[in-house]
Amino acid sequence: MKKYLYIALAALGMMGCEEELYPDGDGVGTLVISGIEVETVVGDIQTKASMVEESVIPEASEFTIVAINTETQEETTLEIGINELEAGSYIVRATYGEEKGMSYTPYFSGEKKVTLTNGETRPVSLRPSLQNAILRPKLDETLINQYNNYALNIQKDDDKSIPLTNDKDFYLPVGTEGTYTLTLFGENKLGIMVSHDWTYQGSQFVAKTRYIVNCNPDLPSFTLPAQAETNAWSKFIYVTPMTVKDFSYIPDGMTTEEILANVVYEASTDGQTWIPAITEGDKVVIKGLEASTQYIIRARYGGVENSNLTSLITENGAQVAHSDMDTWDDYEVSSAYGEAVGNPTPIYCYYLGSKENHIWNTANEEGTNGATNTVDNMGLWWRWCSGTIPTTDAVSGTAAEISTLAFYTDAVNNPMSIYLWDRNGVYNNYVYYRNREDYARKVIGTLYTGIDEHGTEHSARPISLSFYYKYAPCRNGDQCIAYAKVFDENGNLVAETEIFNSTRQDDYNPVVLDFKYEMNAQKISYIKIHFQAGSDSSVGNMTQSKASTYTASPYPNDRVVGSVLKIDNVTLNYDYE
Repeated sequence: MKKYLYIALAALGMMGCEEELYPDGDGVGTLVISGIEVETVVGDIQTKASMVEESVIPEASEFTIVAINTETQEETTLEIGINELEAGSYIVRATYGEEKGMSYTPYFSGEKKVTLTNGETRPVSLRPSLQNAILRPKLDETLINQYNNYALNIQKDDDKSIPLTNDKDFYLPVGTEGTYTLTLFGENKLGIMVSHDWTYQGSQFVAKTRYIVNCNPDLPSFTLPAQAETNAWSKFIYVTPMTVKDFSYIPDGMTTEEILANVVYEASTDGQTWIPAITEGDKVVIKGLEASTQYIIRARYGGVENSNLTSLITENGAQVAHSDMDTWDDYEVSSAYGEAVGNPTPIYCYYLGSKENHIWNTANEEGTNGATNTVDNMGLWWRWCSGTIPTTDAVSGTAAEISTLAFYTDAVNNPMSIYLWDRNGVYNNYVYYRNREDYARKVIGTLYTGIDEHGTEHSARPISLSFYYKYAPCRNGDQCIAYAKVFDENGNLVAETEIFNSTRQDDYNPVVLDFKYEMNAQKISYIKIHFQAGSDSSVGNMTQSKASTYTASPYPNDRVVGSVLKIDNVTLNYDYE
């Protein structure tokens, strides 16, 4: 790049017109400084050519311009433009900055020899160029990141040192004797004060040349151990940390113990923004991650990273379908009997999700599988109905109401029966049947995933299971039951929660059950979540629930109910806890 100023002179065409020429040294002439062009190209020791930094190139008006009489050595200060001088020989010189000493400011100089005769108008353009050598220290990020703090200084012999800035030019005089010392010093990440020196002899500096000092550190080299796929969970990754065997080079003055104590483990999706690990006991974990995402994993000592590329993909963090308890399918099993007497009472088998494709299962089919038989009054609720149904008594939307039920086991429409359609008679003689507990058909209320002990397909390892519950036991001793288990592809148990039990709970209360894993637990393929209304199926502890829907025989919505558990907002949690 060049900066310049040119003065156009219309009168130049009149040079040497009709005036008598006088011998040199007699008379007066006109010297016109018509242009200053700054030459900014410099050579580099490391490269072919480059430029002086834009910010330090002076404007033409900043130059000092003088004419030096070659005979008398007298100096006359000139202006850009027209200057009158005695006829004679001159050196016209433009300068900027100081020629001697070290400086942040460059020294530019350029000159021309001019002979001026009487009456002559002579234009002169000058081309000043850099007369310094340039020293530029370059510290890459790898080195800078080794320091808690650092400084760069330069000093000539015993003179006062001057601070330098990384990757910025500093200007030195040429052709001078003495030793110049560039020093990098500071406190490294281990808290140790360290320094490095680079020395130059002043006589070796050449003008218009940039000397780039690459401050290449002597740093360790290492790899990150293999990171197992099982290290990556949905919202966090366990890191398998480095050991002594992972180093390929240790510089003098360093030890593996010091380096390992200061290694940082990090994860990134783009190689730009990094999330650091924390250490808890023997666990190194990077948390706060996103599910179903590929992360680059690195070990970093200051600015030095592991030489091998390592990445892992987090698990999907999925929820079990319809675990909010808001979606139900009510499949009509029968509308038997009531129709005949003007009281149609459809019986439904309820499914959480849909009848055709449901992950959650219940004992509802056991409670309704005989309702299709319309003989006698078999369609009545107190003989056939679902124990697990939706309820608007919920934290949000709907909840699952899970009830233990008892059913009567005989027809009651025998005209000879003295208990025909009598509420208490049916209960006492056909459900409770003279204190014979084995007479009634009893179904404990349940809600669970899958159809076998392994549950339903699920590939993300949860950290905990949370839900809200209310509970009304049939007696003080009964307790609700909740737990979860996860299994690998071969059906082996990988982790399970504790079994949760509770007595009466009149308001919705949150519960969190933690899964117990080994740190690098096997991947899973199935999850079993189980809710149960209790263990007590004694009819004597149950209550005859008299529905208000119908107030006359045959009272189709009556039920015999034991313990009732209500569950809402079941959630699998994946954040590191």
